[in-house]
Amino acid sequence: MRHSYIFKKHTMKKYLILLILAFAVAGCKKFLDAKPDGRQILPEDDLQNLQYFLDDTYTINQRIPSAGEVCSDNIYFTDELWQGLFQSSATSANLYIWSRNVFNDNDSNDWTVGYKIVFNANVVLDAIDKTPYKSAAERDDVKGQALFFRALAFYHLLQEFAKPYNPATASADKGIVLRLSADISKPSSRASLAQSYEQVIADLQSAVQLLRVTPKFKSRPSKTAALGLLSRVYLATGDYINSLKYANDYLTIAPELIDYNTQSPSPSYPFPSYNKEVTFDARLFPHTAFSAAYFRVNSSLFNSYAANDLRRTLYFQDGSDGNIMFRGSYYGSRQLFGGIATDEIYLNAAESSARVGNTAHAMALINELCEKRYRSDNFTPFVAADSKSALEIILAERRKELAFRNLRWMDIRRLSRDPDFAVSVSRTVSGTTYELPAGSEKLVLPIPQKVIDLGGIEQN
Repeated sequence: MRHSYIFKKHTMKKYLILLILAFAVAGCKKFLDAKPDGRQILPEDDLQNLQYFLDDTYTINQRIPSAGEVCSDNIYFTDELWQGLFQSSATSANLYIWSRNVFNDNDSNDWTVGYKIVFNANVVLDAIDKTPYKSAAERDDVKGQALFFRALAFYHLLQEFAKPYNPATASADKGIVLRLSADISKPSSRASLAQSYEQVIADLQSAVQLLRVTPKFKSRPSKTAALGLLSRVYLATGDYINSLKYANDYLTIAPELIDYNTQSPSPSYPFPSYNKEVTFDARLFPHTAFSAAYFRVNSSLFNSYAANDLRRTLYFQDGSDGNIMFRGSYYGSRQLFGGIATDEIYLNAAESSARVGNTAHAMALINELCEKRYRSDNFTPFVAADSKSALEIILAERRKELAFRNLRWMDIRRLSRDPDFAVSVSRTVSGTTYELPAGSEKLVLPIPQKVIDLGGIEQN
């Protein structure tokens, strides 16, 4: 059972106004217009109060922005399911066909949930230098957690509301709003894409120096998780040298993989929460598209798993309607995992090794992963003569391994600039075909119109 904190009665009163303001972020104007400085509304009597605020798992860990997964080529809806989805959530249905009419039917959307995480982190960062503490290590850990959470939210917002990273244009391309203080009287404007990624990386590099190697609870960030997220962020920017560096640093600490040969397919959800590959536990924001009533698996994804691939049975099951359903979440339930896990870092390291020309190391890493994913009595290690052949194997395994973790959208976006591996997606709904070609402007989602109307920032 996931840990949670019950606020002490005397602490609850102190937090009431803060929680109201955090909720008001969804209205955007409250977030952008003049309000009291966030530092004035957090009690500064001890460090534990700051930790309580970061342990707000509902706001932080259970609502990771996830619209990209609905946009990806992993998910599938029949015409009937899509029509039903449209009646329940126009945003979910429209994300599936890459329509610009999204995020306007519900104030609880990826923009607002992302910036609520940022707000929580900033309140702590604003207060921590004035807060008494008994242990410097504990103080550093709390500060590192806040920096990690802010970076995590910024990273996910960048994957939805900014262009894929291109070093040639990043200084001119629009990034996201970089809220670096809980003082919501400060005006909002979009930083450049380069500045946005620089902030994410700076926060994470600081977090690495401050965080514990192993957290008390996996819902809290750790040095290990921050190294993993750095590897992911650098992969998104195409900086393979640094992606590999931080992946290697992570794997020095946490190299252990689950051997799927020992994993029983009998439980409804074969992978327990907090399993040994998970270094940071979180789940994706539960868009209506992910509910059991609608969520089905693209047959092209399912058919990519060979008969001797243990993920074919551990990740999937037949639905009552004859379609395939996903059950392989590392969240230990039907909720989709959105945290950091060791298998992703092996794949980051393998791809980055291939990209920098170390084919032998790339193949050693991918085989180390795959020998625990395929039947041990029927697995022949992959071989590749060159980096391109290695990447073909690694990227195929990456899609299969990391299905429904909101990483496929990042991959579709970043690969759009790679002529060898660019991905185009097409789907037909009720007789109409919708296309997402590589490099499409649809790889950038529109900012909610309410944010544009009330905040005055530039639309995508």
